[in-house]
Amino acid sequence: MSATDTKFWSRSVTGFGIGLIVTASTSALLGSVDASRSGVASGTLTAFRQTGSVLGVALFGSLLAGMGAAASLDTACAIAVGSSS
Repeated sequence: MSATDTKFWSRSVTGFGIGLIVTASTSALLGSVDASRSGVASGTLTAFRQTGSVLGVALFGSLLAGMGAAASLDTACAIAVGSSS
């Protein structure tokens, strides 16, 4: 198995695992609050999840932008296909 195949499978397994964790944590959170407050809990969870996503994309984008346009495009492409640069 090549290094690219190994990275693909490890990232696939990681993504699948994160998907299971997010579902379980959402269920645990909503199960731990009163039914009358479930809307507030769901909204708060969604807001924090989206805030984390926005900050992660902004941080990653700023790191790539600091590398220069050509280098950041090459790096982004390499990450997208799972190969090392």
